[in-house]
Amino acid sequence: LKDRNGVGITGGRGAAPIWAQFMLKATEGDPRRPFLQPAGMRYMHVHAATGAPADENDADAMRVVLKE
Repeated sequence: LKDRNGVGITGGRGAAPIWAQFMLKATEGDPRRPFLQPAGMRYMHVHAATGAPADENDADAMRVVLKE
């Protein structure tokens, strides 16, 4: 698939917004509940461009989930 400018549409640009809209409607009226972190996973801040470990206050840092 391609957008109006001829650029390829990835899952993040094509399917993700549709899925998000669907899930918002499907869970409408349900109480909020916390996301339970699966066993064996951990959060870490990494530099968005390099993937190197980063300080959470770094403007270029993003939080990712990693397998232990």
